[in-house]
Amino acid sequence: GNNLWQVPANQISTTAGILGKSVDKFKYDRVPLYSFGNETIVSKFRTFVGSGEYVPGKIPEGMSVDELTQSVQNWYGEYYLPSKTYAVPTGFDLEGYVKEYGNVDKKEVFWLKDGYIVVNFDIETSSATGYDLSYINKENALAGYCNMWKIETGGNLQKTDCNRNIYSFRYGDMILYDLNKSVNDDFKSGGTH
Repeated sequence: GNNLWQVPANQISTTAGILGKSVDKFKYDRVPLYSFGNETIVSKFRTFVGSGEYVPGKIPEGMSVDELTQSVQNWYGEYYLPSKTYAVPTGFDLEGYVKEYGNVDKKEVFWLKDGYIVVNFDIETSSATGYDLSYINKENALAGYCNMWKIETGGNLQKTDCNRNIYSFRYGDMILYDLNKSVNDDFKSGGTH
């Protein structure tokens, strides 16, 4: 139901109809989407979009129109880091520090102020019976599954910026978050008097 996601109205009404729900019940049903460490997009964030366009002029024998429509799906989600993000070195036990010294006030010397946070995604599918697939497919490589990150990036794991700095990545690295910057830097308020 989030208008900012721009989910087409026909996808919403088609999906609601197949699920036996009213459009409003489908759109405004609320479920958790993520925490900063794990995003789980459940079936409530998908729409059914299969149609005769995908199978020109025919429905395969033994398949209903609803099954054809459900055979292709769009899944929706979002991820962000807070505008004020604080980072510690890898392996630093922040919880242990708080237990020993009490709350932190963001002025401690261990907070990282330079560099980047790399957000890495491993897209996985699962069902009530457990884990099905991973986008990187490490465990299923011998069974003939491919690494979709490698296919989509062409295997290129290095990028060069405009200053000729070279950055190395791993499959699934999607976001570089500059610790010196904030979205708050993009906005300024002011007035004429």
